[in-house]
Amino acid sequence: MKKTRLFITKLLSPRGVRTRMWQLLTCCLLAAMPLLTSCGELFDVDEAGETTSATMKMDRDTVFIMPGDSLRLTVTFSPSEVKDKGVMWLIDQPEVARLCVDTLVAQQPGTAYVTAMSSATMRLDTCVVTVMTPWTVDRNKYFFDTVVYADISVAGRQLGDDIAVAAFVDDELRGIAELKEAKGKRYAVIRVYGPVSASDEDIITFKCYDRREVRLRTFDVQLPFDGETHGTLSKLITLHLD
Repeated sequence: MKKTRLFITKLLSPRGVRTRMWQLLTCCLLAAMPLLTSCGELFDVDEAGETTSATMKMDRDTVFIMPGDSLRLTVTFSPSEVKDKGVMWLIDQPEVARLCVDTLVAQQPGTAYVTAMSSATMRLDTCVVTVMTPWTVDRNKYFFDTVVYADISVAGRQLGDDIAVAAFVDDELRGIAELKEAKGKRYAVIRVYGPVSASDEDIITFKCYDRREVRLRTFDVQLPFDGETHGTLSKLITLHLD
């Protein structure tokens, strides 16, 4: 059986010494990591063997990220006056994403589990990291399309400002928004591709990937995949997120 590789990066080290017991505990955690969910209160004993009421939680339960992008991972301790805020970071699939101290760097599409472990209390919390396949559409696969003229805004930022928007039908990527400009007015054109025949039962949903915030969000707007044109330059379809 191929031995699973795991990279462990320590953010702070209050003791600076790794004992055999600590190493054994780490190995046990690695073996169980795929089964972990949010569990910021799994352990209740600090290094001195005393019970503590402090909790630790990762600031994200899930992460959706594109290859090549990075995200600084953070945790929150409660109460905030906790003296020892040292954290050890672990990841079970370094070929999918790697850790550089407390920063997650996406490598290739896949799923990985990242676990934060408090150095002092050995409390744990875990998030699931999904490295997405880059958004591209093979237009040669399709012979039919629906066109959407849209006004896109995400937290006051427009398409292209570290913002990418794509159209999906049945969770399949079918189109990518392109920024256009006419008579000083900026707008987006989303050409949504599909098979030869279209059906009103096929629904288009729109998703936004915010590279600056490293977040995947879904717009409330849905449109039928019907082969028609939705929106005009004078009346754009509104795709806004706060």
